[in-house]
Amino acid sequence: SVCDLYNVSPSYMSRMFKQDIGFSIKSYIINLRIAEALLLLRDTKITAKEIAYAVGFSDEIHFLKTFKKHIGMTPKQYRQMQNALLNPDKKQT
Repeated sequence: SVCDLYNVSPSYMSRMFKQDIGFSIKSYIINLRIAEALLLLRDTKITAKEIAYAVGFSDEIHFLKTFKKHIGMTPKQYRQMQNALLNPDKKQT
């Protein structure tokens, strides 16, 4: 593990990470996953379930809840909004 590599305890590593970055390792990883999901929703046609697994969530329900908590809308709503912004003349379904 990273802690072993640097010969520090997990709690120390967590404290140092939060002190340097500004939030916990868990929050950092979730933010990375959501950022990647946003790109996949905007740039691909793959399903939310496929995106959930692609970005590292273990199940679709957890992904959907986490996405909505962070973004304020569902993945489907986000994709529809992005499609409307990128294709304003095309009718959205």
